[in-house]
Amino acid sequence: MVKIPRNLHAHINGGDPSERICVIGTEGRDGDYVQLSPRGSIMVFDDEHLAIWERAGDRQDGVRMTVYFRARDALAPSVPAGAVRFFGTTEVHRSGPIYEQVWECRTRRVTRC
Repeated sequence: MVKIPRNLHAHINGGDPSERICVIGTEGRDGDYVQLSPRGSIMVFDDEHLAIWERAGDRQDGVRMTVYFRARDALAPSVPAGAVRFFGTTEVHRSGPIYEQVWECRTRRVTRC
């Protein structure tokens, strides 16, 4: 598993959404189309995982997801394009300790859970 670079943690977790953006892409329920959605609730959970506070509550486990992070100033000069992609599968927590930890991180807007 690839580690999320430390220099990106604070940029992913906070700041002005007009200066940085995370867009998630998930496979469609019918398997035909990818659903794209900008998200302000994406945060670094630990060195290898991102967390999303999902308001709709309709996510399912095991769905393939891409997170596209764009913040030109945060990444330059190490990433000239100013964008990074993260790939993985969803693991949904509707209650329990991980759910509570993500909620706590979300409400405090910390730079790392």
